[in-house]
Amino acid sequence: MKSFSITIPFIFLFSFLLPAVANGPTRSASFERAAREELRVGDLTGQKFLRTIGRGEPILPPELTDEIVSSFPEYVEKYNSYRNRLSVALEYPSSYPEKEVWRVHRAEADLHLAAYEMSKDKRGSISLIQKCLADARWALNHTIVPIGSILPEEKNPTVSDVNAEIINVVQPPEPPMPPQIQLSVEPRIVSRGQPIKIAWSVMNAEEVVLNGIDVNTEGEKIINIFEKTIVRIAARGRGGMTAKEANVEIASAAPEIFLSISPNTINPGEYAELSWNVFRGTTFILQGETIPLSGKRIIQPRVSGVIDAVAYGPGGMSQASTGIRVISQTRDCKPVSAVIYFDFNSDAVREENYNLLRKMLDALNSALGSSIRILGYTDSVGSENFNSNLSIKRANAVKNILVRRFGLPEKLIRVEGLGENKPVEPNEINGEDNPKGRSLNRRAEIYIE
Repeated sequence: MKSFSITIPFIFLFSFLLPAVANGPTRSASFERAAREELRVGDLTGQKFLRTIGRGEPILPPELTDEIVSSFPEYVEKYNSYRNRLSVALEYPSSYPEKEVWRVHRAEADLHLAAYEMSKDKRGSISLIQKCLADARWALNHTIVPIGSILPEEKNPTVSDVNAEIINVVQPPEPPMPPQIQLSVEPRIVSRGQPIKIAWSVMNAEEVVLNGIDVNTEGEKIINIFEKTIVRIAARGRGGMTAKEANVEIASAAPEIFLSISPNTINPGEYAELSWNVFRGTTFILQGETIPLSGKRIIQPRVSGVIDAVAYGPGGMSQASTGIRVISQTRDCKPVSAVIYFDFNSDAVREENYNLLRKMLDALNSALGSSIRILGYTDSVGSENFNSNLSIKRANAVKNILVRRFGLPEKLIRVEGLGENKPVEPNEINGEDNPKGRSLNRRAEIYIE
C-alpha cells in the first residue's frame, strides 16, 4: 500500500503536465522569444512592444504601408502570403489539431517581429527579417493552412471539411540558407603603419565575428597595419557557418642611394672620384649603364654637369643625382677659380672643400699682385631678404677659412652676396621643385683677379 500511495500522485502529476508539453510553447512564450531578438539587436522599444502584444488576445499582424513596400519590395509577397494564411488559421481554429496551435502562435509572433523590423526602414535588420519570414513559413507549412488551401465560407469548419478542399500537398520546409558574406579590404598592400578600410555585409547570420571581435551584420572599420595581416570574418546562422579572408601585405621600402663626387669642382683636365652605394636594391643604373650596387669610378669630365642614377628593388624605384663643376677659363679671370657648395639653409664649409682651397692658394701665390673675389649665392627657397643675408654669410665663411686657416691677408679678399640671383640651374621645372638644380645654386664662387 505504501508504494501505491506514492505512485498515484506521480501518475496524476504526469497526466496533468502531459497536455502542456505536447501542445508546445504558449502564445506568450512565442512572443517572449521574439522580444529577445529585439533585445539582442539593442531595441528596448521593440522588446516592450512585442511583450505587450503577447499579453493580449491573438491579433493579425498589420498590413504593410506604401513606405515599407518601397523599402523592402523583395519581402512583400512572402509577408502578405504568410499573413493571409495566418488570418485563416486565426479565423478557423478548428481547421487544425489543437496540439498544433503553438505553431500559429509562433507564426503570429514572427510576422509581428518582421513587420516591426521593416517599419524601422534602413535601421531594420535584414537578417532578422529573413529569419522571421523563414520561421513563419516553417510553422505554417507543417500542418497549418498549407499553400494553395481553399477554406469553406462557413465558420468553424471541421478538419475533414478543410482537408477535402486542399489543392496542393504540404511541402516540407526549405532548409535555411547559409550565411552570405561580402568583404572588402582596401588597399591590400600598404606601407608599415598605413591605414586600411574594412567593409562588410552579411546575410542569413545570427552571429558575426571579425578577427575575434563580435560585430554587426553590416559595417566598416579603419585600422593601421604594422605587419602582414589576415582579415577574417566568420558568420554563423541557422544554415551553418561561413567565413571569408583577405590578406594585407607590408610593402618593402624603396631602395636608398648614396651617390657622391669628390672633389665636386675641378679644372679642365683634372680628375674626380665618383662613389656609390645602394641599399635594398636589386638593380642600379648609372647614366644609362647597369652596374654593381656599390663601387667607385675615376672620371675626367670636360664640362660641368649632373650625374643621374636609378635603383630598382622590391619596394619600388629611387632616383639620385650629384653635380660636378668644371671651371672654364676666361680672359677676364686668372687661370684658377673654385666653387664651394653648401647644404640647404647652411653657411658651413664642408671639410672636403679644404683641399680645393689650398690648391687655389698655390695658384694665387704664383700670381703676384692678384686678389680674390668671393660671390655667395642661394637657391630660391626663402624670402629675398633672407637669401641675401645667407649668401653674404656663405661668402664670409669661405673668406674666414682663407684668412684664419691659410693665413691669406684679409685686404686681398672682397666678398659679395647675390642671393638667389644668377642660378646656374633652374630651381623649378614646369612649376615643380627641382632639387638637383637647387643643390648646384647653393654655392660660393671664388675668382682670382
